Amino acid sequence: QAPRSKSAKPTTKVLNPPKNVHAVRRHLFLEKYNIKPHGVSLEGSQWKEADDLSLVEVVKSQLMEDLFRILYHGKVMQLAVRDRP
Repeated sequence: QAPRSKSAKPTTKVLNPPKNVHAVRRHLFLEKYNIKPHGVSLEGSQWKEADDLSLVEVVKSQLMEDLFRILYHGKVMQLAVRDRP
């Protein structure tokens, strides 16, 4: 490879734009939500342990709420129609 001059601008790899409608939609979605494309590593975008704990808490609270609704509905259905809330 030939040596580059000091005044040469660094080149960046330019990807061809997507051609089919699904690829265009995927590309726009990734840009809108600032998601890294598959195979590309961005600095500071790693999943953190705190993210794991937050996700577990959210899922746990959602499951508890769903369970409460199911149990409450079951108990209400056992009551006579005139006693239901």
